[in-house]
Parts: sequence; structure tokens; C-alpha cells
Amino acid sequence: MPEYNVITVIFFRIKGGKYSFYLTKKGENLPILPSSWSPIGSLITKEDEELYVMLQNKYGDIAPDMLKRLTALRIVFERNLFHTEKLVELDIHENVHDLISKIDQELLNVWFHSMLPCGFQRLQSGDNIFNTNYFLFISPSNPSLRTMKIKRTSEIFNSTKIAVEVNSRWFEAENISKDFHNLKKLFSPSITALVEKITTDFKKPFEAAREMEQLRGISKRISFQIFPYTWRFSVPAPTLPPYNTTNIYVVGNEKKYIIDPGSNEFESIKDLTKFIEKNRDTMEGILLTNPYPDHCNQAIYLKETYDLPVCTSIENTKILKQEGFVFSSILKEGINIPLGSNPKLNLENWELETIELPGSSEGSIGFWDSRGLLFSGIALHRELTTTNASYPESYSEFLDSIKKIKNLKVNFALSGHGRIITDVKKTLSQNKQRMKKIEKELSIALKQGISDIDGLTDVIIDKKTSEWRFYMKRIVISALEKLAQDGNVTKIGSEYIWRKHKNS
Repeated sequence: MPEYNVITVIFFRIKGGKYSFYLTKKGENLPILPSSWSPIGSLITKEDEELYVMLQNKYGDIAPDMLKRLTALRIVFERNLFHTEKLVELDIHENVHDLISKIDQELLNVWFHSMLPCGFQRLQSGDNIFNTNYFLFISPSNPSLRTMKIKRTSEIFNSTKIAVEVNSRWFEAENISKDFHNLKKLFSPSITALVEKITTDFKKPFEAAREMEQLRGISKRISFQIFPYTWRFSVPAPTLPPYNTTNIYVVGNEKKYIIDPGSNEFESIKDLTKFIEKNRDTMEGILLTNPYPDHCNQAIYLKETYDLPVCTSIENTKILKQEGFVFSSILKEGINIPLGSNPKLNLENWELETIELPGSSEGSIGFWDSRGLLFSGIALHRELTTTNASYPESYSEFLDSIKKIKNLKVNFALSGHGRIITDVKKTLSQNKQRMKKIEKELSIALKQGISDIDGLTDVIIDKKTSEWRFYMKRIVISALEKLAQDGNVTKIGSEYIWRKHKNS
């Protein structure tokens, strides 16, 4: 009796205020069940298994049920369901397995975690047994991917009671409701509940999926293993868009460390505390890259609850001691932190090296992993210049930190906010160019007689940074201090005056 492992991907979308859905159909060798609705999907192929092994070796297990999700992802690309202009530098006509292997790791995570496992069904028809894994596919909510649109190209599939994608049209949810009772027996209970929730309650798909995840005992928070022995917990933080979450990292094997545990919601670190409790014997301590609350305000709780020592730079301790922090040791440039072994790299003594990266704060530090990973804290972000300190040396120290990161030849920067930085060299260049541009714009404004900090801040604010005025103001102060040190500006009270001649 032949058995088939089947993947079914259920797509939901909202268009014109109406909820629509369809199911994918893939797999010429998949038998169609006679006179009934067939669980449709794709067979897990040998190529899927080979690609899975390749990605696992490269990135680790970047999603639960990775092989099944990979097959579902292949359906997405094979059926050309998305406009793929956003997949930068990828040829959409390539072999789909090659295409997936070239997508950067963070984008793969977005895709994999947009495919929520929502049921399993074992169905026998004649001599055939179908083991069907259902995935609900939610359009990625990542802001950088919002322009990705689902295409209207799809094969037509008809059943006795429901037509899916007839004439390339989506089936409206209210029509699904009318015939849904005829289909209930074909779905697992979790799929039934999810479809009923969306079609009856008219919930937004992502909200409904999150609720269903919670009901099934799976956390609604974004947390996953991003590299072997490296985990990320993305949690809400009291920061401004686009960085309204903080990334908490855990790294290590026999010895694990938490990096920058900060969040404005205690509830949001439950995933982290569960992880700590599960790995209690190997948890060694907490590492802080900077003194800002959104990176450390859960550290005291974790220290007291799990008896974990807290370590950071001497400059950070001076600030945080006033907030009640007690530190076990001071981290300086070059201090190595043992993590145990790393079998993936055949390393018996795997370590993190402390790197001093001042600029955003006087005591800002990062942690260098010999795999080519840098835990950069607040020293480097993808889309926003991070020199926001107001101490006099911050501008020049920021440029020095950029140079230091460049010399490390980093493959991936794991920032305190936002996505993993895969194009580190480009991001470093953009940060440096942005600061130089700000310096040039300030020089022009100063020459025109604008001297107060608020007025100069208005000069460099644009649409992208309008919500970050507080931080941009600090960048302005930092750049003005640099101009003053260079002898181009004189500071009189709280105002800055351009010097026509440096020696005047």
C-alpha cells in the first residue's frame, strides 16, 4: 500500500476588505482521489532532503519542521505565487532549489516563520495513504517585504463542492462559509478552527494565526535558532520604529550566555525563561553591550531568579550601578568568554572575544565569534546611523568602531535591533557615508548662520528619521563636537558658530 508524504499550503489574504483563500496544488505523481476533494500538495523529494541538509549545515535548524516548510517554500516559488523583485540579486528563473539556497538566512527565516504548521491528517483512499501536513501561509509582515504581492497565476482545481482559483480568481471567505460544512471532515480540528475563526469572526489572518498558535501551546513570540548554538528572541521594546523590538541572543554549547536581555513587557521574555529553565545546567551568565534600558532592563530579574552573573564594560557599570545592578566581572577589549565546544566547527574550545565599540555609548562593546559572527549590540544597525551619544569623542570613536568592524571581516552582524546584517561591508559604508553627509549638511547650515541645535537638527531630519528626532539631535551634537575639535566651529553657550578661518 503506497504512502505519500504531502504538503498542503493554505494561503490567506485580504483585498478590498474581503478575505480570500486558496490551496496550492503540486505534484504530477500525486494520485487524485476519485469523486471527492483531494488533499493537495507536494511530495517531499530527494532534492528537498539534499537542500535541507545543505541549509542545515550552513545555518543550523532555522525553523521547526524545516524539511516540510522547505517543501512548502518550494511550492511558493515553483508556482510563482509571489512577485519576487524584493529577492535582491536573485534570478527568479533559476532552478528553485538553487534559488532557495541563495536567499539570505534572515529572509529565509521570514519565509519559514510565515508558514505556520496548522494540522496533520492521515487519509486512506483505495490503495493509497496520504500523510498530509497543512501549513497556513501568512504574507510576511516584515516592513521591508510589505511590497511583495501574491500573483494571480495558479492552476485551476475543481471539486464537487468548491472551486479553488477558478479563472485565477480568489475564493471569497463568505462563499467558503456557505460550503464549509461539506469540507470539515477533510480538515484536522486545528484547521477547522482556524478557517472558522477567519471566515466567521473576520479576524486579520496574522492575528488569527497568532491566537491559534497560542491555543496550540506554541509561543506567539519570534524566537528561533539562527545559527548552530545561537538563538534569538525578538521582543517588544520601548523604542521607535523601525526598531520597536529588541533582539535578545543566547550563544554557547556547554556554556551559554544571554546577550542584552531587555524588553518593556515581562510577558514577552517567557520564551527566554523557558529556554533558561530547560538549559539550566549550561547557563553561565548575562553579557550587556550597553547601558540602555531596552537592552538590559530584564537583567536584574534574570540574575536574581536564576543566579546568573552579569558582566559588562567599566563605563557601563558606572551608569548601571545607579540602577541597582551588581556586576561579577568587568569586560575589556580582548577578554575571551568560553562557550564550551562547537562540534559543527570541530572546536573543542570555542570562545567569544570582547570588542570595544564606543560611539553609541561610551562603554559600548560587542562580542566576536570566530565563525564570522559579531554580536554588535547598538554599534551597528542596518538602516539607521547609530552614533547617538553626546559625549565629545563619540563621533570620532564611532568612525574608529566602524573601521574596527571592517577589519574583523564580519560575515553576519547580529544587531540589537532589526534584522541580521548579512551585507556588513555595505552597511558599514552606508553608516560612514551617512555621517559624512550629516557633517556636510551641518557645515552648510552653519555657514548660513543657523547656530542653535534644534535648527540644525531640522536640517538633517527627513521622512525616514522624523520619528527619531531625539536621537538625531544627539547625532547633531556629536557631529558638532567633531567640527569644534577640528577647529571649524566655535561653541558659545548652547550655540555653535562657524569659523570663517580656523585660527580666528
